[in-house]
Amino acid sequence: MAVVGTLTAGSFAAAPAGAALAYLALSDLAIRRFSLRLLGGATVTVCAVIGAEAIGRGATRRLVDWLLTLSALIVVATLAWFATKGVSFGDVLLVSFAALVPAWMSPAAVALMVGSAFVAAGSMVLARRLRSGAAVHAEAVAFGPALVVGWLVGVSVG
Repeated sequence: MAVVGTLTAGSFAAAPAGAALAYLALSDLAIRRFSLRLLGGATVTVCAVIGAEAIGRGATRRLVDWLLTLSALIVVATLAWFATKGVSFGDVLLVSFAALVPAWMSPAAVALMVGSAFVAAGSMVLARRLRSGAAVHAEAVAFGPALVVGWLVGVSVG
């Protein structure tokens, strides 16, 4: 993920973001929890790399756009957390982290990432339902792996 993200996004921030997101998603899938310490450290690292790239490129306006895009996403994700049973606060943190690199690319990359993640999550729910024949609760589906799919689509296409 780190290599694909770095090559397609054109940002060195994709390397630590992709590596950390892959680990966090595996943890979310395996035990439905992930390390907040890893998430925090990876967030600081990715933000520092993006900040250095912005300074190096003289792209302060792009940095403002990045912050606005992330802020809007965080507000929407937080509202979803309050409004639905299926979104946990961990999902809010994970989607906010996953959006760091796509938001640096463009707002369209973030929209593509989130849309692809929802399609992937919906597909997982549908597959489980078809396999078991019973309804699947949203809490039973780890969103991390779906975010990996969305992230790869967002940084590759966006």
